[in-house]
Amino acid sequence: MEPVNPSNTGTHRKARTGGRRPRLGLALGGGAARGWAHLGVLQALEEAGLRPDFIAGTSIGSLVGAAWASGGLADLRTAVEALDRRTLMTFLNVALPASGRMDGRFLEAVIGRYIRVRDFADLDVPLAAVATDLSIGQEVVLREGDLLEAVRASCGVPGMFRPVRRNGRFLIDGGLVNPVPVTVARDMGADRVIAVDITHHIVEDGPYLVRAEEPEEPVVKAERPLPAWAAKFLPAAGLPFRKRTSSVPATPNLREVLLSAVAISEVTLSDLRLRADPPDLLIRPRVGHIAFLDFTRGREAIAAGYDATREALEHWEFGQGSFGSAAPARPASA
Repeated sequence: MEPVNPSNTGTHRKARTGGRRPRLGLALGGGAARGWAHLGVLQALEEAGLRPDFIAGTSIGSLVGAAWASGGLADLRTAVEALDRRTLMTFLNVALPASGRMDGRFLEAVIGRYIRVRDFADLDVPLAAVATDLSIGQEVVLREGDLLEAVRASCGVPGMFRPVRRNGRFLIDGGLVNPVPVTVARDMGADRVIAVDITHHIVEDGPYLVRAEEPEEPVVKAERPLPAWAAKFLPAAGLPFRKRTSSVPATPNLREVLLSAVAISEVTLSDLRLRADPPDLLIRPRVGHIAFLDFTRGREAIAAGYDATREALEHWEFGQGSFGSAAPARPASA
């Protein structure tokens, strides 16, 4: 978590705010299961008396942002903290079809438990969800209409979820074009932006392809057997349902390669975009060691987000535009 020198501080910013209280924007990045760190970030901001005027979210950042802006964050956090291996396995046993891709309508029903309104216009705080146009690779910022559909589109990890068709476009995960949507928060009207980058440390902390050649039987068994494809995919994706019997890495399968390539490209892209348009405060929780789909480590991720935010806020005064001892964002390979 590093305070970052913004390019437009000082008198220019004072002129832009016209003497009024600066409007705060929050940019929540994508990162699948690591995104539970956003819950800890929001807790720390609330304790510090910082309430965002705008929220821009990519992928799981859009889900957490929508839950917060609609009043459902407490229920989401309760569910995340209660999610263990057995609960997750039972959930996946129902959710995952034989095709190998989660049904979008089912995903929408799940996220609808924690997002309490159906339309952007009914949110307490303005929200933007970032998605990617699959046909032309263009960033698509969703700010009106069906909220659950928009969040589902923003969370549409390639190869796992079907694209969402919306207004004639096929939309997938927004992390492919804008992993940490600082620019979107500014476009919404934010004078100061706090950004949360949860993917930065995955290259140095995330042992992507460390998997035993011959794993044992699942440690946790659901009442109904998993589809054959799921039994192979889930351990490969890093979910803790099988014991490792060897220290020799297995040859990565297609889905491993896809998930790893997407994650690594997002790290590189987010670093470039954050350098081009740095936020006023950059928070980077140390959650890179949490596997992409290991949603059972919610308590750990929340704590990491909370601690990183508390530490970052010690060097920053929102109203004064003071950033303490500034440090530039580190390259993804650092």
